[in-house]
Amino acid sequence: MNNEPVAYENTDKEIWRASPNDYYSSSIFVTKENNIGINVGGRVSVKTVEQWHNNTHPAKTLTAEDWLREKYGAHRAHFFWRDLEEAFNAGQKTNPAKTLTDEEILNTYYKVMSNIDPSNWKIEFARAILRKVQEK
Repeated sequence: MNNEPVAYENTDKEIWRASPNDYYSSSIFVTKENNIGINVGGRVSVKTVEQWHNNTHPAKTLTAEDWLREKYGAHRAHFFWRDLEEAFNAGQKTNPAKTLTDEEILNTYYKVMSNIDPSNWKIEFARAILRKVQEK
């Protein structure tokens, strides 16, 4: 085994250094693979441009209430949210969801498949399901 020291060529392109000629100072560089590296205090982070961008601009997820607050301000958003909740709750009480059991769906499927042109079965099956739900 050869224990001779090996010198590697530095292929990084430095684009900024806090103190020129001070190789311990913070720096920014571009790697041979076109990634961006940042060296601060001897700790180096190398990432793609997209990864750096995502770190500084994380995806923002909002609840509906927070979105209303951002769009209309806290005071108006409160009233919009209250009105939405009241409308939703009223709809739940007056229009409960109509559902079919697995057995009802299968029976409808078999009935449709036995009486239609096979090339049109999807539309006929959808219509039959809607009719069945309206019967409830």
